[in-house]
Amino acid sequence: LMATIGSSEKTSVQVAIRIRPIVNEASSIKQSRFQRPVVATSPQSPNQVVVQGEKKQCFNFDYVFGPEAEQSEVYENAVEKLVHQFLEGYNVTILAYGQTSSGKTHTMGTANNHDIPSESKGIIPRAISTLFKTMNSSQLKSRNFSIKVSFIEIYNEDLIDLLADNVGDDKPQVIIREDSKGNIIWNGLQEIKVNGVEEVMSHLSRGSQNRQVGATDMNAQSSRSHAIFSVTMTQYVNSSNPPNSPISPTSRPSTPSKIRPGSSLRLSRKLDDSESVSISSKFHFVDLAGSERLKRTSAIGERAKEGISINSGLLALGNVISALGDPTKAKHITHIPYRDSKLTRLLQDSLGGNARTLMIACVSPAESNLTESLNTLKYANRARNIKNIATVNSEEVGWNDLDHLRTLVLKLRREIKALKSTSLPNGLIDGNESCSSGRNTPTMMSGRNTPTMMSGRNTPNTPTSAYGGHGGGSKRSSTSLSIVTNADEFAKSQNDKDIEILEEQLIELQRSYAELSQKYAKTSAELAIHQENMDSSSLHDSPDVGTPTNSKFAPQNCLESISEEAEDELKLANFQKVVEPVIEEYEKSISNLESQLALTRAALSHTETIMQEQESKLAHAERINEQNIALINDLRLKIANLTEHEITNEGYIRDLERKLEAFVLEQQKDQELINELKNKIVHLKNNSENSEGYISDLESRLKGSEEQ
Repeated sequence: LMATIGSSEKTSVQVAIRIRPIVNEASSIKQSRFQRPVVATSPQSPNQVVVQGEKKQCFNFDYVFGPEAEQSEVYENAVEKLVHQFLEGYNVTILAYGQTSSGKTHTMGTANNHDIPSESKGIIPRAISTLFKTMNSSQLKSRNFSIKVSFIEIYNEDLIDLLADNVGDDKPQVIIREDSKGNIIWNGLQEIKVNGVEEVMSHLSRGSQNRQVGATDMNAQSSRSHAIFSVTMTQYVNSSNPPNSPISPTSRPSTPSKIRPGSSLRLSRKLDDSESVSISSKFHFVDLAGSERLKRTSAIGERAKEGISINSGLLALGNVISALGDPTKAKHITHIPYRDSKLTRLLQDSLGGNARTLMIACVSPAESNLTESLNTLKYANRARNIKNIATVNSEEVGWNDLDHLRTLVLKLRREIKALKSTSLPNGLIDGNESCSSGRNTPTMMSGRNTPTMMSGRNTPNTPTSAYGGHGGGSKRSSTSLSIVTNADEFAKSQNDKDIEILEEQLIELQRSYAELSQKYAKTSAELAIHQENMDSSSLHDSPDVGTPTNSKFAPQNCLESISEEAEDELKLANFQKVVEPVIEEYEKSISNLESQLALTRAALSHTETIMQEQESKLAHAERINEQNIALINDLRLKIANLTEHEITNEGYIRDLERKLEAFVLEQQKDQELINELKNKIVHLKNNSENSEGYISDLESRLKGSEEQ
């Protein structure tokens, strides 16, 4: 038995980008000319972000949500499937990252209250609603669930339990520990058991009210601490019949023996039916405080100290992301600085550990926040390279319970004792060899060859089951076929164990059959020799007509011969009575093994057919890939031509702009010349009017002088 029987999967950290809408904020440092949007989604690619800064930059992510995206769209596309994986037994972490006032708390829904409309609720309320709705569905009615919640904040590098009933220094100290398996645990943190959505939301609201918030120039309700809201779920699944189970717990193989396998199966099933599997998983909702610059927030005193603490924790987080996700550093760095901050220590399992992680990077599209938004996008792009090994956290119930283990050992001892008591005695044939006589037994076994075709066949990749015996052969064979057709659901290690068990049982059966054949041949030879001796002695002791002495004792010798023959026949009958059931048992076992071999061959043929179909699909996919590559090259060539054409157009446009500027300058000069000419014309008109008055005066004087 294995303590941990869950499956593991290597996954990458998924990253979602959410661009908040531009809001009008009355701030002296934010003028209207710096509110131009410079971060937007790409119209050509739905998962691409375009930054229009000094130079155009593009980033690709798993999900991209523009300013018009609703809360429901973010949840349904990026988060909802993680809730179902959480129910399957995987650890899940969702963390919101970004600068202050970028919409992290709004997206996560950490500050949940009754005044928020349903369409504006964040990820946490929606995820909790989906979780309990799925738990109460008909598919999971056979499982028993236990849900606990906790709420912790990191304020000035101190861990504070937001759900603790005590106030101030009376609160228990929360300490980060690491168990024997390397998992991070939080000692001293209060976990409250819940039974419905309303209870979870009430604890979330109560913890949010205890969280540290404050006003800055960039955000009137700025979070002054990192907060982690955790949901811990434990579910109990019956390992013998897990309905709609995401995993297939491995059952204990039956003990190999040369007894009838039917009794072994009954004992194993009786023991396994009482076993169940405990699946535990954790869901962390991480609302990080936003990075901020003191000169922009105008923080002083306690607010400045909080900002420095927030930035130091985010710096440590950035260093961890760089060490895990930067390809240039990952080759040379062997140490990951998890211990540089309590934030990175708490998120150790989520970044490069046992969890499925989604990072939601919130950015502001405004030009005034370009530097912070660009840094957020770069860190988020590095986080996509982080690899996690997500494992289903399942173990057998009672594995850590000493009383349960003692009970299990006692059950196994009783099973072994029962197997030994029902096994075939090895001395059965030896104890009855004296009953053999000169008469030959039926030759139904002598002409049969030892079935070595099973042991000689090498089937390392064919999953088989333990030998089932009477009443279990067809069931085990159908199980073998289902295992082959659904090989992805079973681990390789279990297949190898089943193959080893079957090979051991085949070797044991062949050994027993060989011993029985040798004993039968030896007994037959002894019987034949004994019969020949009896025939020769009867011929030697036959009565002679000419000898009166022999004729006197002839009747007596005949009676002795008849009695010996009757005794031999009685022994032979006893021998046949004892041996024939054993021979029939071995005949049935061999026939059953041959039927299993035929089914295994059919399953192998079916697997080969599936493999050929997959190969044909792969070849088709490769052809499509080649066509896509050719199409991409064609598009690249067209893009290059368009770029060259665009460069030519830009040069032509610049030439036209220069000509236009020259024309404008000439037009200004002409306008100045026209204005000067207009002024001269006005001046000339004035002079003309004065000259006409002077002339008329002279004419009047001349006329007066002529009249005199």
